[in-house]
Amino acid sequence: MASMTRKLWDLEQQVKAQTDEILSKDRKIAALEDLVQTLQPHPAEATLQRQEELETMCVQLQRQVREMERFLGDYGLQWVGEPMDQEDSESKTVSEDGERDWMTAKKFWKPGRAGR
Repeated sequence: MASMTRKLWDLEQQVKAQTDEILSKDRKIAALEDLVQTLQPHPAEATLQRQEELETMCVQLQRQVREMERFLGDYGLQWVGEPMDQEDSESKTVSEDGERDWMTAKKFWKPGRAGR
């Protein structure tokens, strides 16, 4: 009987030690999960960063367009461009042999369009 009591007591001590170890490891896991959350970039922050990059690029491009317009203005010129649908159709011009026809696809000066 005494040996059974001793075995029972040993098993209870073993269960207590294992329970303490499990609780300690659970706390460690929770701390590591918090650390992972802290170190991982948040999607909202990445989206905000991308938005800021795009806004900066937009400002730079707007400044570049203003500089180009000012340059053209120095020579009495003005950028008129072409409607987007014409640009798209001209870039897709294909010759009879199926190859892209660079002569008509390029935006060459056309005599009848000088005043526009």
